[in-house]
This record gives sequence, C-alpha cells and structure tokens, in this order.
Amino acid sequence: MEASCVGVFMVEDECNWLRYGNYHGTDPLIRDKHRPLDHGDDCRKISHTMIKLRYHTKLIVLSAVVVGLIYVIQPSRSSTHPSKIKYKKNANCIPSHNQTNFSDTINTNITTLKTILFWTPYFHSETWDFETLGRAPFEHQLCRHRCMATTDRTKVTSVEAVLFHFADVDVDNWPAKLPEDVIKVLVVHEPPPVTGKRMFGFDGRVHYVMSYRRDSDFYAPYRVIRPMTAQDPPRYVPRVPLSARNKSVVWVVSRCKAASHREKYVEELAKHIDIDVYGQCGSHSCPKEQWHLCFERFASNYKFYLSFENSLCRDYISEKFFEPLRHDIIPVVLGERDSVLSEHLTPEAYINARNFESPKTLAAYLRRVASDEKLFNKYFEWKPKYEILSTHGPLTSGLCQLCDWLNARDNHVMFNYRSDVSKWWYDGVCDNDFVLRQLKKIR
Repeated sequence: MEASCVGVFMVEDECNWLRYGNYHGTDPLIRDKHRPLDHGDDCRKISHTMIKLRYHTKLIVLSAVVVGLIYVIQPSRSSTHPSKIKYKKNANCIPSHNQTNFSDTINTNITTLKTILFWTPYFHSETWDFETLGRAPFEHQLCRHRCMATTDRTKVTSVEAVLFHFADVDVDNWPAKLPEDVIKVLVVHEPPPVTGKRMFGFDGRVHYVMSYRRDSDFYAPYRVIRPMTAQDPPRYVPRVPLSARNKSVVWVVSRCKAASHREKYVEELAKHIDIDVYGQCGSHSCPKEQWHLCFERFASNYKFYLSFENSLCRDYISEKFFEPLRHDIIPVVLGERDSVLSEHLTPEAYINARNFESPKTLAAYLRRVASDEKLFNKYFEWKPKYEILSTHGPLTSGLCQLCDWLNARDNHVMFNYRSDVSKWWYDGVCDNDFVLRQLKKIR
C-alpha cells in the first residue's frame, strides 16, 4: 500500500510541476490540476507523513523517492515498447502549448499508430478541409508523432480520440454509446458571441477543448508565426512603393453588424479618411474564391487594410489579422491588445486601433504614415525576420499537439469529463463595449 501511494504522490507532484512551473499552480492552462488519488484518506495520510519525514531524516526521504520511482517507471502492461523514465513519469500530464520542455518527455521510439476519429464535419466539410485523411494531415504538417485521421464511426472502439466540431454536432442528439476510455475533444474556432449558447450543451460531455484560446487544453491558433533564424536578414522594401498607391484604406466584410460594433467605428473613421468597403456590406466585390487575388490588388493600390474582428474576446485573432500580413499592406487592427498580439508578431508590423483615443486620432496617424515613405516602410521591416507558416488553417497545431499527447499518455488513466466548459468559455472573456466607450467620448 505504501509503495503504491508513494508512487501516485510522486506522479501527481511531477505533473503539477510540469503544468504550472511550480507546486502552487500559477499557470491556468490546465484546470484539472489535482486528479483524485485512488487510495483515499490512507493515501493522503501517508503523503503527509512523507512530508514530515523529509525534515527529520534524509535517509527516509531517499528511500521514499526510490520506492516512488520504482512504481513510476514500471512498464505499462499494455505496451511492448520500453518507455523512457521521463516519458513514463509525465505520461499523465496534458502538454500545455507553450511548454518548451515537453519534447523532452516524449518517447520518440514509440511507433504505435494513434487514430483520431472526426465524428462530425468541420464547417460542413467531411474531411475537415483536408484533401485526404489517414496519415496525410499529420505527415504533411511534420507532426512529431504518427497518427491517422478517419471519419469511419464503426472504428470508434479502436480509436484513441474523438473530435466534435461545435457547429456541426447536435447536442440534443449526442452519441449515446462512446467508449469511456476514448478521449472526447471539442473543437471550436469561433468566439463566444458567434457560438451563442451552444457551449452549454458540452458541459460534462467532453474531456478537453481545442480552440484559439491560449488556455485551451490544445491550443490551435488561426496561424503560426515564428522568428527566422537568419542573423542579418536583408532589408525589406514593399514591391509597390508608397508613391504608386493611389488609395488609402480598404475593408472586406461580410457580417454587417458585429458584436464588436466595428461597423460603428468604421462609420466614424470614414469621416476622417477614405475607406473602400468590399463584400456584402460595401459597394465593391471580392469573390471568396478570389480572396488571394484581391489581396494582391489591395497591396498594389491601398496603404492600409482594416483587420477588424467581429468580436473583441480573449485571444481571438482570426485570419483577418494574419492574411494581410502575407501581403505588402499594413493591417490596422481592432481586436486583441498589443500584449497578446505581440506573442505572435512584433507590434511594428501593424497599427492597433486600441492605442488611439478615437477614430479621428487614428485617422490622423494613418494620414501621417501615408505621407511618410520612411515611416510607411518601417511597418514592413519585420518580414525578413519572421515566417508565417503555411498551415492548414487553425487545425494543424492543435492536431499535432493532440497526436503528441496521445503518444505520451498512460492508457490506464481515466480522465474526468469537463463540467466547466461553458463557464470557462463565456465568463469575463469579451470586451465588446470598447467601441461604444470610445464613441461616447466624442458625442
């Protein structure tokens, strides 16, 4: 009994240290910090006894650690592949997206092919927008471990994880017979105002959430930007010089009324600077299938692009921010604060509307940039220093993380269902009154 309890005690401490950086849980990335031990009050008493003995005799402490290690490193009954001690010790830990030492805990010798079942479509796409399923989604994105994707529900008893896309699953017709040992993951890439009340239907039905939120169980941003390794990159100059651009600001929008009230901000901004509006809410058109060509034209004629999000919510940074960065046009952002955006890219790559007192002061700065070629070109100096990865939308990094974790987890551990999905998703995460507060100041 003591050996088993000591072993669980050591595994719990090891996981908490990896998740939070210390024993006090300072990192909120994973909520189920303390999984219940299987040994009840006796186990807790033994754990407390161990703590006291540490201060009385070093010999007893060392003995306890040895016993704990013996428990932790014993091979899994279901695995024919010997595991590294580091991997086995941390096998029960969910990897956080920014955990730099997680790769050290993975046993790269494992060759078991893990299968992930797409139970629902993804925005009506049966293949989740991948050309083919099977191993291709993971191999094309150079995921570190072997996994495969399928939509064959008859294989549900032999897969390791099942994915549900929030917009394509009927919560009132939830699948009744899913194996308890299969991990259920909810995938969501729309902000709370767009998801509406649907997220309440997932409380107690999924183990983990994959989303754009940095505190998700599996972090899946819309795009990934990383610094280049070149020490002295060449100076970048836009292909079309400022003097050749005869138009000022362009905005492509299909949702005319948004939770962020962005349309009201643009209405006020347009009083002080010319704005051409494309899409369903404007007088110009850009077919969705010609999205890339439109941006090429924008970058040849316009100086600024309005990257205004439909919702001002925690960590919500959509393709509206990333797409203009692929082209020689300056994004003017209405979304997250610089403290969050700067985790993706230097603030010298965009202009943030949050940093200006009003649309009028923002327009004044845009006119200043538009009249100063040196200042204008400064917003493109980041390009040889960073790389926007050509990923498969917001799914790639999240799927790779899930694949990594499936290869690292202990199959004998049962995982708790999340009862807090809706509370975590909705409570205090949006600030959609920002525009209204700004406009109120000038009226």
